Amino acid sequence: MKHLLLLAPLLSGVTSAQGAAPPPITMVGDVSLSRSELTIPGMAPQVTVSAAASFFKGSTALTASLSQDVCSVVKDEDGLPQAPAAASGTPVPLDAGTPLALRTAQAPYAQLVRSGPPQYTYRSAVPALPAPPAGLVLNIPGAAGGFPAFSGVAVPVSDPLRLTAPAAGESFTLKTAFTWSNPTKDPNATVLLTGMADDSEVMFSCVVKDDGTFTLPAATAAELSALGFGSGILTGVGRTVSRTVRSGSAVLTVRTFVMAMGEP
Repeated sequence: MKHLLLLAPLLSGVTSAQGAAPPPITMVGDVSLSRSELTIPGMAPQVTVSAAASFFKGSTALTASLSQDVCSVVKDEDGLPQAPAAASGTPVPLDAGTPLALRTAQAPYAQLVRSGPPQYTYRSAVPALPAPPAGLVLNIPGAAGGFPAFSGVAVPVSDPLRLTAPAAGESFTLKTAFTWSNPTKDPNATVLLTGMADDSEVMFSCVVKDDGTFTLPAATAAELSALGFGSGILTGVGRTVSRTVRSGSAVLTVRTFVMAMGEP
C-alpha cells in the first residue's frame, strides 16, 4: 500500500500531461493541387494541373467544412463571382524550407520551390504538371524560425463531379435541383457550382456540401430573380477535398481541387 501512495503523485502527473490541451495554433500552412479542364466547342479539352503552397502566422486552420451552403451573385460589371474568403487581414508569410516534395512511394511527382523573402510563395518547378498519380504524399523540409517540417502527409484524392441534373448543355431554373452521382459525403469536401443567365450577364457562384444534391437558397434565388435571372446554364463544376494535420503549434491543410469549365 505504501508504494502505491508514493506512486500516486507521479501517476497523477502523467495523467495531467496526457490530458493537457495542445499548444495554441500560431502557424498555418496551405498546400493545394489543382486540376482544371476547359471545354470549348470545336476544340480539344484543355487540361491544366498545378501546385502551390503558402505558410503564414495565424491561429485558425484552413478547412473546407461547411455549416451551410454559401452563394454569391454578381453582374458582369462587378467581375466574376468569388468563393467566400477564409480569413481577413494581411497574413505574415513564413519560410517552410525548399523544395517541398510531392511523391509516391515509387517516384517523385513534383517539387514546389520557394520564392522570397520577404514574401514567401511556393510554386511547382515546372509550369505544367502531368496528371497526379494515386498515393501522393507531401514532405516539407521546414525552416529554422519558420514553419516546421512535415513528412509523409497523404494528399487527398478529389474525383471530378459527375453531374446528373441538369444534363450537359441543359438550362436550369431557379427551382432546379442540382444532383451528382458521386458525392463523397465527406465533411472535408465541398462542391463549387458556377452559372450564368441565358439572356443577361448575371452570374452566381455557390460553395456547397458534397452530399449529392443542391437547390439554390431562397435568398439567392430571390436576388437572381430581382436581376432578371429566369434560366441559366452552368459554366463550371468542381470539388475540393482537404485534410488537416497538426504538429505542435503548426497546422497544415492539404487540398486537392478539380474543376470542369465550359462556355455556354
